[in-house]
Amino acid sequence: AGIYRNVYLNIKNAVNIAYNGTYITTPNVSKNQAEVFIETTLENKQNLKGKYRLQTSILNSKGEEVANSSKTINLDNELVIEDNIKVNNPVLWDLENPHLYTAKSVLLKNGNQVDNYETTFGIRSIKYSKENGFELNGKQVKFKGVCLHHDLGPLGSAVNYRATERQLEIMKSLGVNAIRTSHNPPSPEQLALCDKMGILVQVEAFDEWAIGKV
Repeated sequence: AGIYRNVYLNIKNAVNIAYNGTYITTPNVSKNQAEVFIETTLENKQNLKGKYRLQTSILNSKGEEVANSSKTINLDNELVIEDNIKVNNPVLWDLENPHLYTAKSVLLKNGNQVDNYETTFGIRSIKYSKENGFELNGKQVKFKGVCLHHDLGPLGSAVNYRATERQLEIMKSLGVNAIRTSHNPPSPEQLALCDKMGILVQVEAFDEWAIGKV
């Protein structure tokens, strides 16, 4: 799908926070407190051993810090740092109020910044059961979905942020709350817009890649 997607060249230091190197989950969520579990992958391309510090700040949608963590690391080779940060009185992500937090990760060496990385995420709980189907934050939600191909009609298949946003706005005006990204890995822009606009997503990355429908 790269021919239709934006391509960027990221130049980093030998010691860095890996690209897409943060993996965030919210395993325990309540109205009073949420656990934000973050796995951060650090790369060391030139075997620059030493003591580093990883600082992580959780910012709300207004850019205000609501929680933080700091860890000292003896770095040898590539390393995955696990952190469990508690956020008090979290604003939960849901379809009506898709509130997003940002995890700001900063890697320091002798007090000097080596790298930084930002990850946007929502705090929410999800559950599947045969009794209630899908539940979001403890409430049953019915999928009202469409199969949405990645093309933008007469504009073509290349990523266009505003056109993608408009397409999703039209879907929401029809009552859609979920999309299936039919037959193509979705663009990062599409996924970010769904997070921002309160749309559930079933990512279909490999349909028919190996075996066609029969």
